[in-house]
Amino acid sequence: MKYINLGHAILVPIADNYSVMGLIKRDKDKNTLTLYLNRKDIPIFDLIDEVEDMVLSDIDKGEIIKHISNFIEKCFNKKLFDKYISRFEYQQQCFDIGSEVLNEWGSETVDK
Repeated sequence: MKYINLGHAILVPIADNYSVMGLIKRDKDKNTLTLYLNRKDIPIFDLIDEVEDMVLSDIDKGEIIKHISNFIEKCFNKKLFDKYISRFEYQQQCFDIGSEVLNEWGSETVDK
């Protein structure tokens, strides 16, 4: 069976309920980084498109995890993740409202 190597991942807690996953892929002699936002109570990883397949400069293989952790911390301190957290919260509110509407609509059709 064929497989796709997605690389190595680390998870860095950034706020009360949030973490950022860094996915590090090595393709030939190039390392790339993609970040995803995760809320602990919802098993979804939301792409942080500003850091998608970002090419990493020459980093010692033994230092790559430390480098990525420091990068995520710098992004957090610059408030890069705030808009993604707000977007995620908005999406969840929309989902909750839509779910309530569908449940109400579903119970009305069942009662008829």
